Parts: sequence; structure tokens; C-alpha cells
Amino acid sequence: MLHLLRPVPSSSQLSVTPSVISTITTAAQEKMMSGRPCKDNNYWGFCKGAWATREDESKGLVLISRPEGMFKSSQAWQCRHCLFEGLSCSVPHPTKKNKKEAILDDQIRTSTMGIRYRWSFLAKSHVKKTSYSVGGRNGAGEETECNFGCVICSVEGNVTGIYGSAEALMDHIANEHVYAGNMNHMTMMRSKVIVGRTAGEGEEWDVNIPSQESLIF
Repeated sequence: MLHLLRPVPSSSQLSVTPSVISTITTAAQEKMMSGRPCKDNNYWGFCKGAWATREDESKGLVLISRPEGMFKSSQAWQCRHCLFEGLSCSVPHPTKKNKKEAILDDQIRTSTMGIRYRWSFLAKSHVKKTSYSVGGRNGAGEETECNFGCVICSVEGNVTGIYGSAEALMDHIANEHVYAGNMNHMTMMRSKVIVGRTAGEGEEWDVNIPSQESLIF
């Protein structure tokens, strides 16, 4: 179902920077990790919609229509709990002839360090966004003013840092998880991360590091 763009009540938000905003673990952050992610523990630093998207994309994201001029509009996927959003793609409908359906942006992105990732990983990683980006989108179609937590850290039961861009998040993953070599099979499976080979066509993944040697440190 297509929804019209809707406002989200504003609240306090971390300032956006192109790099790491915070990686210092405080007593309050340690307490944040107690129990299941919920409002009382600030969803472990992530947006509620990011957790919902991990469970089921349709529970965390909704297709919206954004007006463009007098007679045109474009579609985008927006978090059900904040203003985080991303582009949509159209593909032939699986059952309706000559019809198309909107899906998540399936473009494979590559970070400066050489990590391949999908927009779905950013949707599962985003921090609550309470204002629209004024800087527009980058070449990959990503909003330039978004904060992210690290899904891998949370899967491992650790407090996540807050990263002011997708590039900063990928740099963290490369340095702290790939280069350090501390991701076990269960962590990779739960995070949908494939390391050591190029992901196959039709394979389900969010992050792919073909080889550690190919990363640019």
C-alpha cells in the first residue's frame, strides 16, 4: 500500500558528522544493553524501525509518495518510526501481467575501503532520524545526513558506536570486525555478512567482503 509522506514529531538528535560521532562506552550505555531492545533502553542505540526492519522489512518500512512539482511524484521507502528513507526500485510484478511493483533499492554499493553492501543494511542500522536531510543524496542515492549503529556489534552483545555516514560505518566494520578477525560464523549468519568470497547471484546477504586482502586500509 502506498502512503503519503507524513511528518514525524521532532525530538533531540545527535549531530551529524561524516565520521564517528561516539564510540566511548559509558555506564549509561552499558545499562542500555540490558534486556531486550525497547523504549526504556533506547532500543540499544538504534531506531525502533531498524529493529523492525531486521525482523521483517514490511514491519519497519513503508512506501511513500513524494510530490515533485505540480503533476509528478516519486516513491521512496521510509522508516515507520522516523524520517530515515531510501530510494525504491520497480520490477515486473510476479503475478500481474504488465504491472510493476516497488522493492527496496537493490543496487550493490562499494565503500572506499572495498566493502560491498546493500541499502537494506543501512535500513537495519539507522539511528532515529527526526529531520529531513538538507544536503540531498550522494551518488549512490543515500541521504547524506544519517547516523548509523553497528548491527554486528549488537549481534555480538556489545554497545554500538554511532557513525555519521555509511562510509564511517563501513570503515568501522573493516577495522574492528574484518581486520581484527573476530567475527564467528553465527555472527556472520545473523548479520547476513559474507566474508572471504564474492556473494553468489541470488544469495541473501547485506554485507560482502570478498577478501580481507582486497580491503584498502
